[in-house]
Amino acid sequence: MANLLAEFTIEPFEAAAPGPHVQAAIQIAEERAAGDPALSVEVGPFGTSIEGPAAVVLEIVAAVNEAAVLKGATRVSLQLTVAPSSATSEKPTLTEQTSKE
Repeated sequence: MANLLAEFTIEPFEAAAPGPHVQAAIQIAEERAAGDPALSVEVGPFGTSIEGPAAVVLEIVAAVNEAAVLKGATRVSLQLTVAPSSATSEKPTLTEQTSKE
């Protein structure tokens, strides 16, 4: 099965720190990924990404969207990209390919 890379941005933006709608979404993503080596979560200043098996990522994305909206999000922008499974491929994951080191 293919991996998915889900990248999401939650609005409205707040100047000083992420608002409760953003914090709730990030917390869901990090909690669901904790302890699962097949999942990776990266939190950035303008968005968050989750990569892993498609079924699991889609489940997490649904929970992230719900948490964000219930805490006051006015918009959740989501991009899903299909990637080969890192378990069956020698290619780097999408996160590895797009990271700036």
